[in-house]
Amino acid sequence: MLILASVTRLHVGGLSLAVLLLVEGRTASIADGGLAVALLSVGVAVARIVQGRLVDRVGVAGLPGVAAAHAGSAALVLSAPDALLAPAVLALGLTAPAITVVTRWLWARDVAAERQPFIFGADTALQDGAFVLGPLIAAAVAAATEPGVALVALVVLGCAGGAGLVFVVPKVARPRDRAAPGGLRSVTGVQAAIGGLGVIYGALGVGAVAVALEAGRDSLTGVVTAALFVGGIVGDLVLAPRNPSVPLARRLRARVPVLLAACALVPLAPGVVGVTLAIAVTGAVLANASVTLLLDLAARASAPMRAEGFGWAGATLRLGNAAGAAAAGVLAERVDARAALAVALVGAMLATAVVLARAARLPIRT
Repeated sequence: MLILASVTRLHVGGLSLAVLLLVEGRTASIADGGLAVALLSVGVAVARIVQGRLVDRVGVAGLPGVAAAHAGSAALVLSAPDALLAPAVLALGLTAPAITVVTRWLWARDVAAERQPFIFGADTALQDGAFVLGPLIAAAVAAATEPGVALVALVVLGCAGGAGLVFVVPKVARPRDRAAPGGLRSVTGVQAAIGGLGVIYGALGVGAVAVALEAGRDSLTGVVTAALFVGGIVGDLVLAPRNPSVPLARRLRARVPVLLAACALVPLAPGVVGVTLAIAVTGAVLANASVTLLLDLAARASAPMRAEGFGWAGATLRLGNAAGAAAAGVLAERVDARAALAVALVGAMLATAVVLARAARLPIRT
């Protein structure tokens, strides 16, 4: 399960960069590329909510149909005229298989609470690994051929993995509970904080590409983007919470101010190398905060709607990503790359405000 999910996540890891390079190449505008990434993120956000609700009810039986629709959407992106490129990219996101929703649903339901910090950290580390290799693959294939070829390769990988989950997940576990309405109100604060993290991911993703392009180092776009997730792997494995006796609310209150400081320092880093290192450090803190929020969500969400809860988590992350990417793209074109990176500070401020205001007042469900 972990191996299949990890390979499939290369699709998610590289898709945003492939779309960004494809649209920027066709329109000669980094702002249009950032908007395309934002539309892709909105589509993925909706897809995770819908597919999360579907998983709560019938497991992963519907994923082959989703994969087929995703392949069709990729064909539309490649063949659409510029006027229809935006809705085609949105459709690509709407049909993306929600691999992460499935894995986290399984871990939250079938893994003992005391082992969840490790398994969620490991799962998120594998996801971050995909976000390291995915952009590198997308950038390398796009440089050797063209962005459209990179897009096709990633979509084929995602479709194959999404359909393949049908043969793996039923052997591991089947849904035991019928989904019921309600049960997610207790995680609204968690979702809002995750949305703030999404703004950081989106802003740093587009801002990192803008830094490389502005410096004339086009070949480093994948490396600078991957730095965020290299740092994330460190955060997932080295900084992951391991002491279950420490309340999650206390962990969150300790982590988000550090994240705020890290995001404030990224635009001030000198040169492409300095920005890359600063983004890697921010990625470590960001991933650590993300894992802690996911554990909080797993503890609070009612069992019959847990997959939908993770779907909403993915949705708010992607919507934040969309806002961050779009704002960063506009600022990169109208101001400079440093202004684009500064958008991440807005997301960190949102996450910090939500956590400090709500974490101490929300009881942990057991």
